[in-house]
Amino acid sequence: MQRWPLYLFIISFGLRLVNLGGSLFWYDEAFTAFMTRMDFPATLAAVRADTHPPLFYAIEWATRHLIGDSEFALRLPAALFGSAAVAACYFLVNHLQGPDPARWASGLLAVMPGQLYYSQEARMYSLLTLLVIVAAYGILIRRWLITGVALVLIVYTQNLGGLYVLILGGWSLISSRGRAFKSLAIPAIGYLPQAVIAFEQFSAVGNRFWIADPANIGGALYYLGYTTVFVRLPEVLQLHGFIAAMAFSVASLIALRHDWKRLLPVIALAFGPALLMFGASKLWKPIILDRALLPSGAFVVMLWGLALAKLGPRIRLPLAAVGLPVLLVAFAFYYIDPNEHRPKDNPLRDIIEAQWKPGDAIYHINIDSLIGADYYLQGKPAFLLPQHGDLAQSLSDPTRQAMGIMDRQVWPGQLKALGYKRIWVPALTSIVTSQFELDFQIDLIDSLRVLAYWPIEIQKLQTLELYLLRL
Repeated sequence: MQRWPLYLFIISFGLRLVNLGGSLFWYDEAFTAFMTRMDFPATLAAVRADTHPPLFYAIEWATRHLIGDSEFALRLPAALFGSAAVAACYFLVNHLQGPDPARWASGLLAVMPGQLYYSQEARMYSLLTLLVIVAAYGILIRRWLITGVALVLIVYTQNLGGLYVLILGGWSLISSRGRAFKSLAIPAIGYLPQAVIAFEQFSAVGNRFWIADPANIGGALYYLGYTTVFVRLPEVLQLHGFIAAMAFSVASLIALRHDWKRLLPVIALAFGPALLMFGASKLWKPIILDRALLPSGAFVVMLWGLALAKLGPRIRLPLAAVGLPVLLVAFAFYYIDPNEHRPKDNPLRDIIEAQWKPGDAIYHINIDSLIGADYYLQGKPAFLLPQHGDLAQSLSDPTRQAMGIMDRQVWPGQLKALGYKRIWVPALTSIVTSQFELDFQIDLIDSLRVLAYWPIEIQKLQTLELYLLRL
């Protein structure tokens, strides 16, 4: 029976290795790659002023120096963490309700497209999921030191992990009748330095927490579908997938209504963080971040598995007839990816590489363009328009300074004085592009000779064009 977690890990890891390096980095992943290229003190200095704690960046920094910084290499830790989370799910549910529910819950978690996606991304969310499950398991087996260390690692992984710590810490103290306080307090001291930094990070992003999702209950519950069937379904089927996820969540709660007392911690971890985000967004600033609710999605899937194991065949079969096709279609389209969430090729790089000449430089009008392109154009001089405010609030000034970005901020006239003759201008426009940047782009193109122009790609709410200009 204890071979099941090993089998689950192997199967999960195999699924997560499929096409792991087959797509290019998007902005957040390119930011991770950027951070790993610096020396470690500079990485820590940049992270200190970023919106995330340092643990995952430290892991990625070590990964780069051990096996390289390819897409496959930097996504590999997430694949390992996501696979380990599936095995940990089995242990948790097995201890809670037995092996049959554990097989249902962990089997579903292994193939959920939302969980697969973040196990194939060079970001910290699969690690966060693993740590939350480990902390919960530590509470169940009454190993308070394991729980305490996991809680500290959670808040060193993602600042919104504090929402899980509130629930897990409360569960620890209640289930132990206060006896866990000493064991939890000792490792919690390790969080004190990060607590000060976290306060600075939250304060640095102004009146909102860098994400402006609407602070409504619909936005808070969006994660039920996002972290399960995900969004790679064809658009015509996405609403059906989300309705199915909502329906299965409600049906699971009804099926498990007689076990609510025993399962209350699982229910709290499944729905509590989203409600806390909603409350904080109403009372403070918008912090509804769907991907930070990936651990909650894992506990939602656990409830689905518990309900399926509890229901008899007469009820289970009709539910499977409805839910299995949705899951199979979502799973299939996860790998087909009709919406192309991650690009498969890089025409920007290909065009610049093919026509690059001595005396060329790349000139970015906004930070998103610089971060997104710099990984794929390493070695080529790249500069940035001096920023007059960052509408997206994506990077603070101390982070830009540590990353060397502020040293690249120059006006176009300065580039000519430095000896450059031509500039490549990737014009990236999105909903967070400032009016100043738009006006500057028009003035720059009007004032210089346009040697060539390429409309590279057009996506929803975003356009990317490439200009070659003579200084």
